[in-house]
Amino acid sequence: MRGKESVKKRKGGFNIQSIIMSVLMASTLITITIMGLLLYHRFKLAMDNTAVSNTEATVESSVDRLNSDLLDIRQIFNAANYNIIQEFETNSDKIQSMALYGSDGNLIASEPVSLEKENVEIKNQDWYQNAENAIENIHFSMPHVQNLFQDGTYRYHRVISLSRSVDINDGDRPGSGVLLVDMKYSVVENVLKQINESSDGVYYYVCNRDGELLYHPRRAEIDRELFKENSLK
Repeated sequence: MRGKESVKKRKGGFNIQSIIMSVLMASTLITITIMGLLLYHRFKLAMDNTAVSNTEATVESSVDRLNSDLLDIRQIFNAANYNIIQEFETNSDKIQSMALYGSDGNLIASEPVSLEKENVEIKNQDWYQNAENAIENIHFSMPHVQNLFQDGTYRYHRVISLSRSVDINDGDRPGSGVLLVDMKYSVVENVLKQINESSDGVYYYVCNRDGELLYHPRRAEIDRELFKENSLK
């Protein structure tokens, strides 16, 4: 009888130890899992913060570059007038063409030298009227295909037109006119593409105060009504 009781006690003791070991192992696994999840969360948060910081740095750098390009173009209006050949050669990487028009709408000078298209009423152009109506401002157009000059290569140049009223000194007869600078659309497009390529799924676009798009990475889909930008009014 004592032998049988001894066996039963040993069996009972073995079962309790197994339960304790199982509980300890389960607690250890749960602790390790929780610690792993916490570490993963902290790592992911750190990576997200790094990605945001890198994107912000890229955006700031790209915006500074675009501002520098626009500043160069603004300065052209202060120096151009009859010296548009030199100004064009200096900034030909940003500018498609430059043209100086008199107050009568006639072409005074252009660079590169090109023939005007027929039946183009310069004084009816928005860029010309805007420059005459607000002479102190530089006026920006929407992106468009350049349509004032003939191109013997039959290429289409996408530009953003900038215009401003300027003083013209023709000997002893001071006058006024409008300077038109067609900025290459690629100046804006390349900067925004660089930002979007490094933004990890987030995209940036540019529109004017009326909600009209100057640049959008999905512009082709928007034009075909396959995509709608909900943030536009």
